[in-house]
Amino acid sequence: MELERAIERSFREDERRRNAPLTAENAVRLMEAMRGISLGGGAPDWAGQVPEDQWIDRPITQQRVCSLY
Repeated sequence: MELERAIERSFREDERRRNAPLTAENAVRLMEAMRGISLGGGAPDWAGQVPEDQWIDRPITQQRVCSLY
């Protein structure tokens, strides 16, 4: 039971961090860090076959499942 509460608390804290607004200072730091990064072209082929709401939720769900182990 204690482990389940710790897992739930961890998920809530993670969700709160991900939903927190980006400060102006951190936005500048992020833009500077990403300035030299190139993703090299368009989206992968599978991106057109999977609706956006599904491929966004899938990594989040997989992350939660993996963190349980």
